Amino acid sequence: MAKAPREGDVKTRLLGALSPEEARRLYVAFLSDTFALMEDLKEEREGLILALCYTPEGEEEAFEEVEREGSLMIPQRGENLGERLTNCFADLFALGFESVAVIGADSPTAPGEYGRNGSDDGSGERGRAESGSAARMVRRGHA
Repeated sequence: MAKAPREGDVKTRLLGALSPEEARRLYVAFLSDTFALMEDLKEEREGLILALCYTPEGEEEAFEEVEREGSLMIPQRGENLGERLTNCFADLFALGFESVAVIGADSPTAPGEYGRNGSDDGSGERGRAESGSAARMVRRGHA
């Protein structure tokens, strides 16, 4: 889950301490770090596919400098974060995925165990990164 890394639109609470361009670059680094973490997990799990549910629709080119080779890009749908998150799950399940983990762009320190454990037992396990950001894994048929 991520929004387009546009100057002045991301990491806005850091503006003042950072310039809009510095905040944008930090956000790109967070996104790239998150994909790197998931790439490590991908090496351990055959068939794992990474997807980026992004907003706003039509802004795919804004992600060109994010290191996310081979990931699917799916536009977010919904009026608020809750709707967009729910629709991200629904869209991925509709594409045939059996389990889905959603990790926010502010979770680059989420331990890989969250993906490993949640994928293995289908429990819908939740985890918390050092930053306080949550990670969520859900399998079809589990809440």
